[in-house]
Amino acid sequence: MTLYKQLWIAIVVLLSIIFLGSVFTSSMSAQQYMEKSVSGHNQNYANFLALLLNNDCAVEICDKAHLETWLKPPMDQGYISTIRLISPMDEVLFDDRAPEKPGSAPEWFKSMFPIAPTPGTVSIQAGWTPLGDLALTTPIETVYTELWEGSKKLTLLFLITTIIAGLLGNIALKRILSPLDAVVIQANALGERRFIKTPEPYTFEFKRVVVAMNALADRVKAMLEQEAETLNEYRQELQEDKVTKLLNRDHFMTVFKATLQRDDSTGAGAIAIMRITQLVQLNTTFGYQKVDAMLEDLGARIRWLVNINGGWTASRLNGSDFMVLAPALKQRSKIYVDGEDYFHIVPADRNKEPRGANGEAQARPSVHIQVLEEGQESAAESIKITQETDMGDVSYAGDGLFIYLSEISVEGVTTFKYEITLDGETTERAVQVTMASINDPMSVGRELQTESYSILEKHGMQDATELAVSAIYFNPLDPVGALMGALDAGLSISEEGSQSEIQVAYLGNGDAADAMQEMDEWRGIFKEAFDNDLFDLFTTPVAKLDGTLLHHEANLRLRRPHEVLNGGQFLPWITRLNMTEALDRLMVTLALDFIEEHGEPVAVKLSAEVIREPAFTVWFEQTLAARGDGQHPMLHIQLLEAMGFRYLDAFNKLCGTARQYGVKTGLEHMGHQMTEIGRLTDVGLDFMKIDVFFVKDVHKDSVNQNLLKTLATLAHSIGINAMAEGVASEDELLMVDKLGLDGASGPIITAQFEAKTT
Repeated sequence: MTLYKQLWIAIVVLLSIIFLGSVFTSSMSAQQYMEKSVSGHNQNYANFLALLLNNDCAVEICDKAHLETWLKPPMDQGYISTIRLISPMDEVLFDDRAPEKPGSAPEWFKSMFPIAPTPGTVSIQAGWTPLGDLALTTPIETVYTELWEGSKKLTLLFLITTIIAGLLGNIALKRILSPLDAVVIQANALGERRFIKTPEPYTFEFKRVVVAMNALADRVKAMLEQEAETLNEYRQELQEDKVTKLLNRDHFMTVFKATLQRDDSTGAGAIAIMRITQLVQLNTTFGYQKVDAMLEDLGARIRWLVNINGGWTASRLNGSDFMVLAPALKQRSKIYVDGEDYFHIVPADRNKEPRGANGEAQARPSVHIQVLEEGQESAAESIKITQETDMGDVSYAGDGLFIYLSEISVEGVTTFKYEITLDGETTERAVQVTMASINDPMSVGRELQTESYSILEKHGMQDATELAVSAIYFNPLDPVGALMGALDAGLSISEEGSQSEIQVAYLGNGDAADAMQEMDEWRGIFKEAFDNDLFDLFTTPVAKLDGTLLHHEANLRLRRPHEVLNGGQFLPWITRLNMTEALDRLMVTLALDFIEEHGEPVAVKLSAEVIREPAFTVWFEQTLAARGDGQHPMLHIQLLEAMGFRYLDAFNKLCGTARQYGVKTGLEHMGHQMTEIGRLTDVGLDFMKIDVFFVKDVHKDSVNQNLLKTLATLAHSIGINAMAEGVASEDELLMVDKLGLDGASGPIITAQFEAKTT
């Protein structure tokens, strides 16, 4: 029971006691007062009758008939209820009792507050001769009625007073306990492994608690950040190029090979290689120190490019060659400005607008364009923009910021006209903007080349060298040797061309036209699959190291005539065709159906696109509410590490919705952004899955052993289960167990479960 409820119950009990005590005390006081009043009235009436009889009996003979003449009328009129006259010889001269008229007071009230007045007594004399002793009582029911009515009025008055006092007490209690809400929220968060901080309240006792809990959150976060930083530094020493801080060739190729083995959308995408063609001459002309400074800045710029395009990986293959791996993760178009250099491209964001007659919201990508005058750091004072061709909507958000919205499938060139006002002078300009599809080879190569040229210009080396670039699509299970051979061939052509042209390579006899035709074919395939329920749920086990099932990891299979396609074969096309949200909804539905049928937990991989869509969150909550409560704890949702950190606020919000229904949450492919692990302290994850890159041959790799052990320790410190992905051998499984991880997935786990069922 909450403290607020306990205090409120205490207030109610206290007010009730005060109320009942006040009513009882007042009624008792009234009873005693009335008892004394009636006793006095009895005596007064007795004295009055005695005075009359004394005077009359001094003249007349007071026999029984004469006494009855005086004493009977008051009884008949209701003034006396009982009267008794006894002679000195104990002879009863007169004795009568009038019937008591019923009053309104209930019997329980009479028994609780009995009124027993003293009878009025007096001696009667005829002159000096005593006639006897007179005793009488007056009616009591009227007194009870008066006491009852008075008690009811007092009760009503006290009840109103108590209610008013209760309302005022409730207001005061809420005010006093208002800081407790933050304390409760923080306490609940700590129970959910979310180490959040809250403002310190003004109440001294609450403040002490919050200060202690905030200190705990700070210590946990500082510990995570310190351990993650130490581990990251150790990893950098062994896996990164010392000058550029990019991955070295060996580790990058391990990442690339593992990417091609993935059974999801990250198994396809684009890869680009860039060569600084005259690096030796640059060293001769500018000196090694200046060239190293340029390479250091180039590495920082490429790392920035990787960060804004979450999920990318970059490497320095050798002295002059750089490579970027760009899995098909995003659902946005990109823009490239072929014009003057005062245009600055700001990374894309997403926007949602009502579409259609029914007002249904549909996601559309947005790109921000900030127009800067050459040499200026701030945006223009006022800008107006129009379009010549209808390829999307352009709006001006103020401060020189444009928002360009276009459909995913739109590719091509459009021309913008705008007016720019600087220092009171307005000029009209125009620029062509090229729209490119998500992570296509040309766009990846162009981003790499454009950002690299900016570094050359910064160091004054732009005229002393060229940047040859070659890029290619890759699909799951493509041979690494063939891809690298095609890239090398394209790089040679780019070196021979002028102005560092970007060469797009294709495996086999493919070309750009074939790729566009293939996209149209996939669009038709997916429409048929959604219309005819051709997607099936395929699960692989994730288990504790003792063999106990943790959950099934959900993947999709697409049934085609004479074949079944795995996720790595079709998911990249789902991403490119902007169908990810529909597929994620289908996967959640199929997972809940699986749980209902088999009664076993299932983990669903969500894409970064859907967690940022308010419509998906609403749909997700409605879907959970429509299902049985027993299914909720068996549903687990997970997101790629890169996307989780990139869209942490949206992911945190989705996790909050999931927690309300008991759904567990986690991150997969962990280990690449260890320096950011401290940001997870307020998310409340249930599990993390460490990427196969760090698990493969871990029994032979001391670096990855340290990494896995530290990640497991960090995860356990905030109550998160740590699991290893892609465990393929007994040796790897034994090492994973030795390093303290909680579970694993991969071929060896799948084989063990298949052996149990056969």
